[in-house]
Amino acid sequence: MTTAGVSGFADAYGQLSENQRGYVLAGVVNNAVQSQEYMDNYRSGGYMRDYDKPLEGTAAPWEIIDPRSLFRLATSLGRDAVAGGAAMLGAGREIMGSLLAKGESALARFTAGGTLRPGAASALEGGPAFINKIWASSMTLKTNAQLYGSAITRAVNEIPGLMQKAGYSAEELAGYRFVRLSEDGYAARVAERRTYGGGEFDATYGPNLINPNAQYRFDVNIASKLANGDSGVTIYLRPGVLESDEHIVQAVAHEMSEIEMASYEMKGWVSGKQFNQWTAPNVKNNWHYDAVIAGDKAVNAFRVSSGY
Repeated sequence: MTTAGVSGFADAYGQLSENQRGYVLAGVVNNAVQSQEYMDNYRSGGYMRDYDKPLEGTAAPWEIIDPRSLFRLATSLGRDAVAGGAAMLGAGREIMGSLLAKGESALARFTAGGTLRPGAASALEGGPAFINKIWASSMTLKTNAQLYGSAITRAVNEIPGLMQKAGYSAEELAGYRFVRLSEDGYAARVAERRTYGGGEFDATYGPNLINPNAQYRFDVNIASKLANGDSGVTIYLRPGVLESDEHIVQAVAHEMSEIEMASYEMKGWVSGKQFNQWTAPNVKNNWHYDAVIAGDKAVNAFRVSSGY
């Protein structure tokens, strides 16, 4: 990170309340521990949630910290107004190293034009709520008519630009292809998903039908060749989602969060039953639950970047 970048962030950060600092810190650490370097270290120690791992001997941080539970812990610390960054120093040198390596990009999701506006974090809203027996966002999204005064329906080639306003980089977005389903195509997918208890969706990826008795692997069943010849993932969107920029940002960020986890956990073959457990909407602390957080966080960042 450049000296100017550090100075700019420090100035803005210093103007926030302790509670707001906690939210910003939570997001920064969440992005840091999702870096490839941290996840490689984390996976090399074997997956084990922190509350299952005994704290004994000289265990390295990646052996005792679950990146997803770390973000939830940091968010909780923020809500309880625990001051500044000292509370997270125990996470270990490796985490902070990952953060510094990511530089400005790790902070981008909490900045607008490179500067975190004082008071912006106070506008954070949303988070998982258990509604009709599933974990869903508690955020109220605005339509484009509400945002811009006219009912604008976006084309899929506009999605990367919207996601960049939420802090996602052009480089990471290049690994995705976005497809708007037709009304008939969407209805057909919903009907097929009901075979194993699924139903309606805002966005989806990978096989539409997951057989609990079949085996799946990321590079075989989720990633595929994109138009540029590189490997990537296609995200399919319900037609109505494109009528709201906030809905687009939330839905795409949700899917990208799950896809990122799948890229780590599905390097080898896993059962459809296991995949369904990871993505089930009624299970707390699984991929879906974490993706709800990611989607709401992206909308909040989009709002800050958009100046409202």
